[in-house]
Amino acid sequence: MLKISNGEAMPNHKVIETPSFGLNYVLNGGFWTGRFHIMWGTAQSGKTTFLYHVLAEAEKQGYQPFIVDTERTYTDSWAVDKCGISMDREVIQTNEFSTICSEVIPVMKSNKKYAILIDSINAIELDAFYDKADGSAGIGSGARARRQLFTKLINYCHPENNIVFMVSQQTMDLSGYAPRLAAKIGKAEEHFSTNIIRLFASSAKDNLDRDPSGLITNKKIEWTVDKSKQAPVEGTKGSYRFSP
Repeated sequence: MLKISNGEAMPNHKVIETPSFGLNYVLNGGFWTGRFHIMWGTAQSGKTTFLYHVLAEAEKQGYQPFIVDTERTYTDSWAVDKCGISMDREVIQTNEFSTICSEVIPVMKSNKKYAILIDSINAIELDAFYDKADGSAGIGSGARARRQLFTKLINYCHPENNIVFMVSQQTMDLSGYAPRLAAKIGKAEEHFSTNIIRLFASSAKDNLDRDPSGLITNKKIEWTVDKSKQAPVEGTKGSYRFSP
């Protein structure tokens, strides 16, 4: 909890730049600290890589990367060697809700600056999910786990000391007249997130560069701002080039 008494000034947020100049422009400089930010989109659109670069940028401002790797995909060869994160980073690999809370909340309550990445939130499960071998005791536990995680962490997110990034997977929304692609998140995630950004990896021939062996060396990534509390830019689109 943050309490501002009479005569005290509200702590000011910092701004962490992204790899996209266009996205930085529409977000008034980049991602603001003290907030939750969600990246979602198609497979191989570089969501994790995008945020690794953001963490590396946050390090330049004194924020230590803290990575919750729920999908067990983190490697130093990519995050450190390719994306610029230093070996001072902290990494935990778990998808259990209680373990994530016990590790992340003390970090957020400390006076040290942390840039936290949870990749991805869709793998998080409540302990009840494991109560029975068939998982029947945990039906819907993933959605409840995400909701509870957001409502817990928001209490400790300091405007200057913390910034939280989350990767969400893509799903198909069948609630309307026609199916549409959507982030796999619920109302709590939408409510507490300051920015929800979609990344789309174009597979068109004109948007891909390949070496003589056929390996992709450069591709176009399109971004769309689904939601932002930093600026009235919902629906704004842009793109950048990504070299794996």
